[in-house]
Amino acid sequence: MLFSKRKLSRSIVIVIIIILALFFLNLIGILSPLNNLISRPLGWFQQWFYKAGVDLSNTEVRLLSKAELIELNQELKDQVLDLTIRITELKIFEEENKELVKQLDFLSRQPYQTVTARIIGRSPDYSEDILIINRGSKDGLKDGLAVIAEEGVLIGKIIKTERNQSKVMVLTDAQSKVAAAILNQNRTVGLVEGQYGLSAKLGLIPQNEEVKVNDLVITSGLEENIPKGLLIAKVDHLTTQPNDVFQSALLSLLLDYNKINLVSVILP
Repeated sequence: MLFSKRKLSRSIVIVIIIILALFFLNLIGILSPLNNLISRPLGWFQQWFYKAGVDLSNTEVRLLSKAELIELNQELKDQVLDLTIRITELKIFEEENKELVKQLDFLSRQPYQTVTARIIGRSPDYSEDILIINRGSKDGLKDGLAVIAEEGVLIGKIIKTERNQSKVMVLTDAQSKVAAAILNQNRTVGLVEGQYGLSAKLGLIPQNEEVKVNDLVITSGLEENIPKGLLIAKVDHLTTQPNDVFQSALLSLLLDYNKINLVSVILP
């Protein structure tokens, strides 16, 4: 035990002597190379810790920027949507303006008194081919009046009138019937009938009349409130059977009713 205490005391004395010696050597500059050798690893560690701190700070900045970008992105989406709506409105206005110009050009050469109307809907009943317009009895409209589009093409007749709107049965409706004539040498008369919303045909054509493909079909003027000479369609092909009493022809319509925005109603 006594030996161990002496050994410990001797070790303490040696450590103190070494510390004092290192302190003295450092004061006189002998340990400068050693300091440089030790400071390099310490510098590397210090640099690493500093870079890690900067990266952590930048990460917080990026997270904040992401939140700002999300908000900015939503603002841009709202602006794009607003511009899309405006462009759509302009396109609709442009289309309606083109239709109106055609109608006005036609009507300026005719003696008709008309009311211009916008199509605002279609009948929800799929068994009907009915358009709804934004003009009614307060505008002088009544049942049976002719409805035309673009350059005087007949598309149908008014079948029901309310104060502020009316229903128009177009020529393709199965219940639609219009007195017509073929624009040929004999002015062949017939009856245009709807084909279940798909097309229309010209029937009741006398067998002795000559009918050709692409002959134009117009209103005959034999029907009240429907002026003579309104364009309806053209002959697509004959559908007459050998034993039929009358000839019949399938018609090719001049307008796509689904693409019409404006119409004119011819007043009596």
